[in-house]
Amino acid sequence: MLAIRRIEGVGDLEADLSGTGRSYFELAQSLSGQVNLQAANGSVTGIDVAQVMRRIERRPLSGGGDLRGGRTPFDRLTARISLASGVATVHTADILGKQVNLLLKGEVDVGARDIDLQGHAILLTSPSGSERQGPPFDLPFIIQGSWQSPFVMLDPRSLIERSGAAQPLLEAVRNRGPVGEAAVRTVIEQLAKPTALPPAPDKTAN
Repeated sequence: MLAIRRIEGVGDLEADLSGTGRSYFELAQSLSGQVNLQAANGSVTGIDVAQVMRRIERRPLSGGGDLRGGRTPFDRLTARISLASGVATVHTADILGKQVNLLLKGEVDVGARDIDLQGHAILLTSPSGSERQGPPFDLPFIIQGSWQSPFVMLDPRSLIERSGAAQPLLEAVRNRGPVGEAAVRTVIEQLAKPTALPPAPDKTAN
């Protein structure tokens, strides 16, 4: 699956799956069972989450920008997934590194190859890379779309709250009535604009 193709590291994958069908699609639609994944000292390829979050922390209203490139190292990864009728429910996925902690849950339709995940990205270090003195920067997000072309949407209200200057301005605009509400919605829609993730590496090519 997409998530596993993006992971590099050493770990254990326990899978107890069953399914029937005369084609890949029929087999995928019938899959049921459990999957448990544990990994250590690896990385998520294709995106540097810490770098993206530091950019957002400096300029919250700029959104995520270009997410492509780099990798996110982790010390520990754990995931617990159950499947029924071809739909994988991600009960917990916890990716913990020295700089960031990613928490994910949601569903993946194996037959349709569609993703619908919700998560939190928590920045654990300061802009200089040292341990944060204040509370961690916690940013909710969702990942949706196909395995090959997923996109990320950041929580716009969290971005507005991170921007000390924007929050009172938006409140003032909102107080102008329907016109103000429409303006606020426009800002939120721009911040919630989907950002494409880089394609997963083809590990079968080598």
